[in-house]
Amino acid sequence: MASVQQPNAPTPKPSNPTSSIPDTCKVVSAVTIAKSLLAEVAKDLQLLEYKPKLVGLLANEDEHAKTYAEYSAKTCKENGFDFDLRVVSKADIEESILAANTDKNVHGIIVYYPIFPSPRQDQYIQQLVALEKDVEGLSHKYIFNMYQNIRFLDIPMCGQKSILPCTPLAVVKVLEYLQIYNTIMAYGNRLFGKTITVINRSEVVGRPLAALLANDGAKVYSVDLDGVQIFTRGRGIKNDKHEVAETDMKLEDCFPLSDVVVTGVPSKAYKVDVNMLRDGAVCVNFSSDKNFDGPAVKQHASIYVPAIGKVTIAVLLRNLLRLCHNRDMAESYKHMARQARRSMDVCSLHGVKIEAAEAVVKKAIAAGYLNEKSDTLAVEGSPLPAGSKDKTKTDGLMTELETLWSQLPELNIKEQAEKQEELDRLLLALDESFQKEEK
Repeated sequence: MASVQQPNAPTPKPSNPTSSIPDTCKVVSAVTIAKSLLAEVAKDLQLLEYKPKLVGLLANEDEHAKTYAEYSAKTCKENGFDFDLRVVSKADIEESILAANTDKNVHGIIVYYPIFPSPRQDQYIQQLVALEKDVEGLSHKYIFNMYQNIRFLDIPMCGQKSILPCTPLAVVKVLEYLQIYNTIMAYGNRLFGKTITVINRSEVVGRPLAALLANDGAKVYSVDLDGVQIFTRGRGIKNDKHEVAETDMKLEDCFPLSDVVVTGVPSKAYKVDVNMLRDGAVCVNFSSDKNFDGPAVKQHASIYVPAIGKVTIAVLLRNLLRLCHNRDMAESYKHMARQARRSMDVCSLHGVKIEAAEAVVKKAIAAGYLNEKSDTLAVEGSPLPAGSKDKTKTDGLMTELETLWSQLPELNIKEQAEKQEELDRLLLALDESFQKEEK
């Protein structure tokens, strides 16, 4: 059926009045992308019963660091988070981090770099931030997990997600927003078939970004002054994590093959030669300097994102919520593991097993939520006689308990807490039923 235009509806006008052909390049601002992320953040924040507090530590005179700190403070306050910027001297930075680590009212810590002339000193400072408060994802454990493509801290329970560095993750979120990630594919494989060039291989952003994209299935050309490396998960992405191969390719060889070009060269003088771009490429700049000439890149790219700063700060808040969730989940799982062992103890006293609870205990021990040495059960009693009085009631309670324990690990923190009363009731009723049978 032909569409009928409403009489009062304005006729769409082309952006170029002299041509009826629409612009071929869509410019997407970081503000637009950040809004969608902040909407998710607001929804998740409502699930918490407290206001997360982020502490920022500034121990330098770097203008970019100061600007980042100001944006961090502004975005936190606008979105319902507490932010405390602490300006300290270089000599006091260590003690300031250690004090924030032990402050129970602090949920996340961000340190603004660079601080010292030597990168090694800054790397040492990064490792001082407590793992459970490292909102930037720079601790060794997080970096190790990122490169090894390990996505959880508590395998096999898989309740605590590993934290990823903010700027590389911000680029990933930009590509997700632009639908470069194929959501039809399985999680972890959604960049399969995509070729991406990343111009920057710093240890802070470029290399982690190449690893993240390759771990999600992309073929990544990682470019810096030393040449080009290829990051992939092997042919057919059969490997569990990315591998890196040296190549003799040049930057000009990568561009015609790339669906996406991501740049992060910290130089005002550097500009990408847009004539080498593949027609319809997606171009993203994460440098504080403009690596693309705006008007020129629009003649070749299908989508252009000139900056991602506001997305990075939205990701910072997302990471802070993740830290809060991980902390709460750890406490919930520890409690659940103790309750599972309690269920096993009650049942083992009477010579029966509760398999779902045993499965939870085994996983909890492997994930570090339960101490294996203290995982001792009470002395087993005699099996229940087949014809015991009220055995039907006991069997019914056992079935309820088994069902409950099969469900508990899949529930969120709030749902687990709501099931606590039901669990206590079942264990009490089951113990009483066992005692009646044995009389």
